[in-house]
Amino acid sequence: MGTNPLFVPPHTLLFAQNGLVLAVRFDPEELVVEGSPVPVLDRAWVEGPTAHVDVAADGTVVYLPAGGASQPELRVVDRQGQSLPLEVPSLPRQNLSDPKLSPGGRRLAITAGDGQLWMVDLPTQTTTLLSESAFYPIWTNDGREILYGSTRSRSYDLYRVPADLSRPEEKLLDRDRNLRTAAMGPDDLLIFRDEVPGKGMDLFTWSDLSDTSTIEPLMTGPDDELSPALSPDGRWMAYNSDLSGQDEVYVTAFPTPGGRIQISSGGGFSPCWSTDGDEIFYAVSYTHLRAHETVL
Repeated sequence: MGTNPLFVPPHTLLFAQNGLVLAVRFDPEELVVEGSPVPVLDRAWVEGPTAHVDVAADGTVVYLPAGGASQPELRVVDRQGQSLPLEVPSLPRQNLSDPKLSPGGRRLAITAGDGQLWMVDLPTQTTTLLSESAFYPIWTNDGREILYGSTRSRSYDLYRVPADLSRPEEKLLDRDRNLRTAAMGPDDLLIFRDEVPGKGMDLFTWSDLSDTSTIEPLMTGPDDELSPALSPDGRWMAYNSDLSGQDEVYVTAFPTPGGRIQISSGGGFSPCWSTDGDEIFYAVSYTHLRAHETVL
C-alpha cells in the first residue's frame, strides 16, 4: 500500500511506501501503471505515511533530506570515547533504532523508519529486509534467528524470523497486551517484557518457545523493570528500573534475582556488558554513554 502519490511528467508516478520513496512508470491517458516500482530519492525524509517531497509543474522534484530532520544515525565509539559515523549507504535514510549485533559481531539487526527490520552484513555492507513491522530485535545465541516485537495487531506481539529467510516470519506469542523481546539467556531462554495494565512493566522468562506453559515470572515488583542484559557467563543481569523515581541501572543475580546493586548515579538506561564481563556500559542520555567496572 502506498501513500502521497505525485505525478512527474510525462510518465512517472512517485509514492511513499514503508519508509521509502518509490517510482513507477504511469500512463496518464489509460490511468494504469506499467512495470514494477523501484526505490528512488533514498535521502528523502519519509515520516510515517508522509513523504516530504513535491513536484513542480515542469517536473522538477524537490525534497527535504532525512539528515535535515535530525534523524538518529549509527555511530561507533572507541575506548577513548571517540565517536565516528557507521555509514551503510543501502539502509533507508530514516530513523534508525534498536541496533543489535549478532554473536560474533559480523551482522547487525536494526529497525528503520516505521518498523522495517533490516539485517546488515557489516564487512560487505549488504542489507536484507527481514520484516515490514518489527521493533526491539534480539538474536538467538547461534545467530540463526532474530526475535522481535510487532505492532501489526491491536498490541505488541512476539515474532521470529530466520536470518537466512529460509522460513516466513512466525508469531510466537500474543497475550492481548504489549509484549517486547528483551534478551536471550543460556539455551536460548527468552526474556521478554510484559506491560501489565494498571501496573507497569514486568519481566518474564520463556524456556521453550513451543510451549507457553514454560513462561515464568522473572521480575514483577512495583517498579518498571526494563532493558535486561545478561553477563557473558549468564550469572548476572543488568537492567534499568524507576524504583528511585528515575531510571537507574541495577545488577542482580540470574536466573533467580535477589538483592540489587545500583550501578548508575543520576540516571541510566539500556545497559550492556563487555564481552569479558568486566564492564557494564549504559546510556545517561541519548547522546552520552558511561562505563562501570563490575566487582561481581
